[in-house]
Amino acid sequence: MNFARANILRRIRAVRARERIEAGAVPERLAECMFAPVTDPVAQFEAEFVAQRGELVTDIGGFLKEFTRVVCDGSEAASALRCRWPGLQPVGSMAELARADLAVTGCEWLVAQTGSVVVAHRAISVLPPVHLVVARRAQVVADLATVFDRLRERYGGRWPDAVTLITGPSRTADIEKILVMGAHGPKRLALYWLEG
Repeated sequence: MNFARANILRRIRAVRARERIEAGAVPERLAECMFAPVTDPVAQFEAEFVAQRGELVTDIGGFLKEFTRVVCDGSEAASALRCRWPGLQPVGSMAELARADLAVTGCEWLVAQTGSVVVAHRAISVLPPVHLVVARRAQVVADLATVFDRLRERYGGRWPDAVTLITGPSRTADIEKILVMGAHGPKRLALYWLEG
């Protein structure tokens, strides 16, 4: 091999090695710059959730009375709510889901840094105009990195078909920069804490 070629290859390898080291450090630096440390995950989640136009429901009976066509998923959280309100029935068909006023679902995790809800389903949380998430405070995690660690632990190599991050009600300002709520999903996103 000639000297010039060896010199060029050596320099390329040195730059690529340096880039690998720097690339590994970037996510930590970005997270530190973008987000304050999470000291109280539940309080921070609630603050971020409300800042994203989410609603925290305290009177679940009053909230449910607003709706006539309610469907729910088969999650443990929704089942716990069904014990108290027998009118909540698991969704039977896509047609029934499309007619619903309210979808009640559980969730995988809640992200404190962003106020996001992580669900492992799609249609039930998107079609009805209002989505109520039923969760426990123990489901709150600090950040997305923790969410993905927990999802890997839970699902291993067999992930669900969809894992969705929901941050507030659906909104877009694509056309003429006018904010439109509910264009691609629910106009309202609410959360009810299950005790225990």
